[in-house]
Amino acid sequence: MNFKTAVLPNGTRLQSGIPKQIKRGNPESASGVLLRGVVTATYVVDDPYHPLAELDGAVPAAVYCDVMAYGNSPTFIPKALVCQERTGLHSGHIWKPRAASIVITGDELDFNKGADPAIVDGDHVLVGFLNGNFNQPLILKELPHPAADTGNGEKETGHRLKLVDGDGDPEFWKHHGVYFGVTTEGDYKVDTTHANDGTLDADGHEPAPPTDGKGNQYYDLPQDAEHFVRLNDVSDPNALVPVSTAQLKKALREIILGDPAAFWNLLIDGGATMKLEGKDADAKLTLGDGAKHLAIVETLQALWGSMKGTLDTWGGANGHTHPTGTGPSGPPTPALSTDPWDTSINSTKASIPDG
Repeated sequence: MNFKTAVLPNGTRLQSGIPKQIKRGNPESASGVLLRGVVTATYVVDDPYHPLAELDGAVPAAVYCDVMAYGNSPTFIPKALVCQERTGLHSGHIWKPRAASIVITGDELDFNKGADPAIVDGDHVLVGFLNGNFNQPLILKELPHPAADTGNGEKETGHRLKLVDGDGDPEFWKHHGVYFGVTTEGDYKVDTTHANDGTLDADGHEPAPPTDGKGNQYYDLPQDAEHFVRLNDVSDPNALVPVSTAQLKKALREIILGDPAAFWNLLIDGGATMKLEGKDADAKLTLGDGAKHLAIVETLQALWGSMKGTLDTWGGANGHTHPTGTGPSGPPTPALSTDPWDTSINSTKASIPDG
């Protein structure tokens, strides 16, 4: 059923009620019509305002949006189906367009008062109509946001989406501060240093890099799977051959942890195997439970040299004497005395299991 639209003083055309549809005229009159607009609301399948919510669990995996079309005659388009790049039975890519929530200049967000679509945070989209029917709007694609890269103009490509001549030819995918893709040099890159939950600052800037644990990277594999990295000898591009074990070890010689408080922990079958922490003179190695400390050879050697010198002097034909000459002797001269154990021999930087 169609309802008469309401036109506001600024020319904005609104539907007469929700979830009623606006009257769009002759169903055939939309043939070839394309409109641009900004998303004002997004509906996922369990939203009570999803246009197919009454199907009670049989809702297709479809996202719908309200769109404020702008141009010569601003028009409100409710419940437009979002066309996905790919969406099959069990495969696909689901895009949930961002709905406008703030004006990055700090003004009030009110499209009824003529809010400028260029400075709100909502996604800008291209709207068409299925079968040329105004009652079946489709969001076909996303359009470049006029204020794209707000606050990111000086960041590297990937965190910055606008390309300049010196960027070359990269291809990146970015969402919530995280990007991955292929650099212009052909490197595959994953960058989670600016990960966030999608909440922007009031001025439209992305939040500062996280310090609360966001930006993790996870690899979930089934029980008997292998996570395999192979380095190839590419001197002959027509015959990629895996490099030898020795070369592989050399190629993977560097692991970088930027936080001085960070550590690298290797667990096998859930048990402690090896832990590395600290840096430079504070670097520390623990194998297993670390119940026993290793000895520092140089310090132990110094103690041994001192004890050997004392024993060599005290023993032998020209060594110590017994003062009485005959019978039970008294204390030897000189008295035997060696250095005590040097506790610095016990390493505080390396420990191993007992046994």
